[in-house]
Amino acid sequence: MDHTAIHAQLFAFYDGELTGASRRAVEDHLLDCAECRALIAQWKHVTGALFQSPTVSPSDVFVQRVMRRIMTPRPRAFRLSHWLLQGGWLIPTAGLAVMLFVMIRGPLQQTVSIESLLLSDGHESSVLQQVLTGDGSSDDDVLGLLMEDAL
Repeated sequence: MDHTAIHAQLFAFYDGELTGASRRAVEDHLLDCAECRALIAQWKHVTGALFQSPTVSPSDVFVQRVMRRIMTPRPRAFRLSHWLLQGGWLIPTAGLAVMLFVMIRGPLQQTVSIESLLLSDGHESSVLQQVLTGDGSSDDDVLGLLMEDAL
């Protein structure tokens, strides 16, 4: 093999990718060629410098910052049992009670369904008129109107 062909295979030789006859040919060439030996030596030096791990030590400022964070107490986590014992449940419970009262109390107002208006045969129109306008109709009148619709 000539020098140019061997020179092209030096990277593969250095990486250990050549086997058999190719590897022996490059080894024989390196015995005779000082230029290729120098190139391999230079690659060893460069890769050694590149893959050498540097020694790293933390700075004093970093150590102080980490130690300060370790020593700083964390805020207390929320505990449900503490909240219940301290009476924190009173305000949400009172709000829920008011909401339930309004929801239960709301439907007790006088309401007339659209079906009862559309299906009425006219004889209870005076009662409907009183219910719709809110003119002093009694609950009995409204209940009677609803019972007639149910029949």
